[in-house]
Formats: sequence, C-alpha cells, structure tokens
Amino acid sequence: MKKVKEAVIENGCDPEIVDQIYTPIGLDIGAETPEEIAVAILAEIIEVKNRKGRRLGYPKEIVHAILDRDTIKERKVLATIIDRKGSAPRGIGTKMLVLPDGVCVGTIGGRMCGSGYPAEGIIDDPE
Repeated sequence: MKKVKEAVIENGCDPEIVDQIYTPIGLDIGAETPEEIAVAILAEIIEVKNRKGRRLGYPKEIVHAILDRDTIKERKVLATIIDRKGSAPRGIGTKMLVLPDGVCVGTIGGRMCGSGYPAEGIIDDPE
C-alpha cells in the first residue's frame, strides 16, 4: 500500500489527504469470513466518524466558546436535538450554544439561528 500512496502523491494528490487513508481497513477483531470483514470495516468507519472532530460529543467550537476566559462565568444556553421528525436538517445529538448576547455557536438547523447569527426570540432579558 505504501507504493500506491507514493504513486498517488507523485500524480498530484495532496499528501495530507493521502495520509488520511486507513490501511489496512477494518478493526482488528480477527475477522475471517466476508461478513465478519464487512463488520470490521463498518466498525472502523463508525469509530472514526464518532472520534473525528469531537470533544465528548461536543464540537470543538462549542467547547472553545464554553471555556472562553472572557465569558466563562456568564450564563449560556446549550440546545441539543433530542428528537426529530420529517426532513429536519440536523440529526439527534446536534448541539448549538447560545451566548448571553444571543449569538449562536454551531447550529441546530435553520438559516437565521445558526453559527454567528443572533437567536432572536430565544433569550429573554432577565433585567
């Protein structure tokens, strides 16, 4: 596989992209039959999907906003999708953080209440 990767890079593919290729594919679970090999491959795909870019289920931009030194003591609202029906654009577990000024970090769907947009009508000013 090393020679294949080298050839792909020589033909113009970005080495950083090539380094993201998993070989051999599949978790080492001692798979022998085609069915077991398929399970091992899917298990690795699921492992990578759930590991990549996550912080215990929280996207890194939300973690950074929660831990931001300037606002760490301020109250924030974390919205999480716990159920969905129909053609909702985001899946269960998707999170969005609403900051005290109403600005959203992340999105749970919908154009006007997404990352960087104010969450009008969501926050009542307690004062």
